[in-house]
Amino acid sequence: VAHAMAARLQSEGETVALLALLDSRPCGPHDSAATREPELARELHAHVASRLGDHSAIGESQMDILLNVLSNNSRILSESQSPVFKGDALLFRATRTTDASSVNAARAWHPHILGRIDVHDVDCRHEDMDRPEPAAVIGRLLAQQLNTLTFQSHSQDLLSEQPI
Repeated sequence: VAHAMAARLQSEGETVALLALLDSRPCGPHDSAATREPELARELHAHVASRLGDHSAIGESQMDILLNVLSNNSRILSESQSPVFKGDALLFRATRTTDASSVNAARAWHPHILGRIDVHDVDCRHEDMDRPEPAAVIGRLLAQQLNTLTFQSHSQDLLSEQPI
């Protein structure tokens, strides 16, 4: 979503100074999860249980709603094509995975991001990127990048104000 929003903003004439991607891959036909729904259901149950202690706490009807949302999101992603973003990107990649596509995520983004892709490995699973420790690592790196962008912007402003 962040990538698509950045590309859309650019197409409308806006400047996008920073694109940060959290353990993601471009969308397209390869993203269809329809054949993985039983596996995804188990993963969702496990994820909810790890967050709430027990997935039964939210009830079966709420779990069915979550599974329907997951299925619909997978369908939308499989029917979409990632646009092209003209700029650099930060890709935060979860390293605790057995999914080979996570390792190759930067390569998968190359046709969709025309600038440099800086990969930062985060020692966690995809579903744990919002936990305090991984979020702190991501936040620290984002803050450094934003500070660099702010410094560059101020430097350019100062240079443009200097008489020639």
